[in-house]
Amino acid sequence: MIADWHIRTQRARANYFNASERRHRLAEELRLHPVPYHDGGFVVERARRAESLALAQYRRVLQIYELVIRGENPPVEDENG
Repeated sequence: MIADWHIRTQRARANYFNASERRHRLAEELRLHPVPYHDGGFVVERARRAESLALAQYRRVLQIYELVIRGENPPVEDENG
């Protein structure tokens, strides 16, 4: 079980870092090549929301992984978890 949660933690971390990298890249592109706000700003905002969701998921998985390492039972997951 620990190995499974370790893998989940690694995947969630990678997803977060990828989302963060994408947001930074898009923001930099918008800074260097401005487009109308409703176009470029929307793309960056979507990327920011994706980054926030990925961070929340990483935190959730990390908290569960810490429980598993301490020998505690993780919460029961729904079909999406």
